[in-house]
Amino acid sequence: MPRNGRPTGNGTAGKALTFDGANDIAVTPLGSIMSTSNAPWTVQVIYNCPDTGGPVFGITDTPPSSGNAVSLMSIDNTGWLRATIPGGAAIAANPTTDGAGFGHWVNAVLSYSPTAGEKLYINGTLRASSANGTYNRISALPIFFTTYMTGSKPDNVPIYYKGKIDELKIFDRALTDSEVAELAGTGNSNTFTTYSMVPLTPNTTYYAPASGQKRQR
Repeated sequence: MPRNGRPTGNGTAGKALTFDGANDIAVTPLGSIMSTSNAPWTVQVIYNCPDTGGPVFGITDTPPSSGNAVSLMSIDNTGWLRATIPGGAAIAANPTTDGAGFGHWVNAVLSYSPTAGEKLYINGTLRASSANGTYNRISALPIFFTTYMTGSKPDNVPIYYKGKIDELKIFDRALTDSEVAELAGTGNSNTFTTYSMVPLTPNTTYYAPASGQKRQR
């Protein structure tokens, strides 16, 4: 659960959780969605980072980890959004040409499938991809989401995230390009049902298993 993080400030819909970059942290269990090696998944994070960056979506085997942790999506100190998966390649979105960077809301989506590899989207548009590598879960223990990273991360990424996070969704499949575009275009009112919502709100039970339902129109 969030530690020291404050649900203050406006998000893209309702309030966002604010992290100060010094000691604020969110740690939530992810259940089974990312607990199988080489199984598909998609992560959506809507963030607004003012300057120094940090890990916006990491996974760890203990809440929080001091070692066995991997930053899947992080913002470095120049505004690049960098993504990597255990066993995969490093990909990144440019702060200028791709719409990442500081000081505005960014809808970031990272997906993985054993056939298509990694894909990184910014505001509904595919910006980077790699077909190399496979997703290797980090341990046999339960997997947690974290915004605190002392484990594997780029050198120019701070340990703590600084900024706001408004939305976090974990899908149990790799979304298509058109589905990611729809997800970005409709914000919190999208038609998808095949995801687990991970609300970043203090004193909340976070994990609800994805059901594998079809999209509804």
